[in-house]
Amino acid sequence: MSRSGRRLVKPINIYPEYRARNDFEGGTQVDATHFRLEQHFVRIETDEGPFGIAGPLPDMVAAFVAKRLRPIIVGQDPIAHEKLWDQMHRIMMHGR
Repeated sequence: MSRSGRRLVKPINIYPEYRARNDFEGGTQVDATHFRLEQHFVRIETDEGPFGIAGPLPDMVAAFVAKRLRPIIVGQDPIAHEKLWDQMHRIMMHGR
């Protein structure tokens, strides 16, 4: 929730039933004024030492990275980032 106490306005809010929801992306409502936020970070390491960190990611995105994208990049040349991006992009049915 923002400092002003208002929730983020989303395109789905044109529907009244969604405007009234106290939903927090990546979080769980604890009580009327608090929520618990759970995010994941993905660390990608090379065999020569350099690494990168992506995140924060919601749990479903982190699971997708681990299950679908990890097999594509393990053992590949990290310098070939355009090729890796293209392969990760194309693994999806509609290229997303």
